[in-house]
Amino acid sequence: MVGNTSTFPTVANVTVMAPFTPDKALRSVLGVTCCLSILGSLAVILTYFCFKSLRTTPRLVLVHLSFMDMGVGLANLVGLCVNFDSYYFPHPSSPDSYEFGLPKLNNVSGVIHYSCIVQGFAAIYFTLGSFLWTISMAVYLYLRIVHNQLPGAARRALFLCTIISYTLPIGVVMWEGLTRRLGYSPFSSEGWCGNQLIDLSTGKRQVLMDFFGYQVWVLIIFIIVPVLYVSALSFICQELKKTRSQFGIARDLYKKALHKIDYKLLLIPVAFLLLRIWSQIDVAIYVYIKTSLPTFWHGLFTYLSGIGDSGQGFVNAILFVVLTKKVRAKLFPCCKRLRKEEDETSSIKKPLEGNSAKYGLQYKSTSRLNSFSPMS
Repeated sequence: MVGNTSTFPTVANVTVMAPFTPDKALRSVLGVTCCLSILGSLAVILTYFCFKSLRTTPRLVLVHLSFMDMGVGLANLVGLCVNFDSYYFPHPSSPDSYEFGLPKLNNVSGVIHYSCIVQGFAAIYFTLGSFLWTISMAVYLYLRIVHNQLPGAARRALFLCTIISYTLPIGVVMWEGLTRRLGYSPFSSEGWCGNQLIDLSTGKRQVLMDFFGYQVWVLIIFIIVPVLYVSALSFICQELKKTRSQFGIARDLYKKALHKIDYKLLLIPVAFLLLRIWSQIDVAIYVYIKTSLPTFWHGLFTYLSGIGDSGQGFVNAILFVVLTKKVRAKLFPCCKRLRKEEDETSSIKKPLEGNSAKYGLQYKSTSRLNSFSPMS
């Protein structure tokens, strides 16, 4: 499908799987995925700046996240277009391409060498930044929902997240570059440059570099993001029960707002997990598993990991542009029915707020839901 999966003995008695050779089909699929991710990220960014009513703090977090996802798509697309495999490792199926059982890379010009490093630097930086902004989104929503932080306090927390999300990836990538663990690796199934998972001079797997340079951040997201989102949703459900007992008229509006936010909050971590889990499996196959997989399964993981690593921007556009009524109403003014629904909702909400003030009842629940919703 995409290459050979035979196993080669290496020096230091380390078993290494033979690398895959990305074919035209794989490059075409990944190229289309990168382009869709770039366009999707641009859609999220442009809708934020073009429509004043969409300039909310949650969408600002989405803009930062989309910027990072667009960078990932651009960096990976450059790697696919340059095709570093053709320079470093053009004949993976030839026995002459191996020395002591390890892939023997060609000597390349300085332009190709440093282009590979720059492309890998950008890809890893934007990938780590995307991870951190995904966490920032979860933290911000958690503070606004559960702890009812004021907008000023939430913005200060967001400012801290901004500093961390833009500076920490630089430190990680600089460490990888200074230790010469950044560049081309024949074991990168998608063909672009990045982390060198295996030291070709010794055949040893660089487990610590892979763990602290990439895996640990994914594991943190896999733990923190679902916990924060589940906590927020549980809190919303509790508020819904209180509202039913205090103010029966607000139940329908509250359930409608809950349905919108529940849908978005659930899809954010689910989409991230579905996209990123494949790269975890792909790396585990090369770095930790010492037995080869059948060509079909390894090729399938290669396709899925490449799509998952490059497609986050496209998924964000689907969630927060295509599936968002308010954005669709802005982009397609002919959708009069969408605007009519919004007008009806606002007309019901105004007398409802008046009644709540008259009887001394709380109406904070629905307004809080609408204030932090990433849909708005």
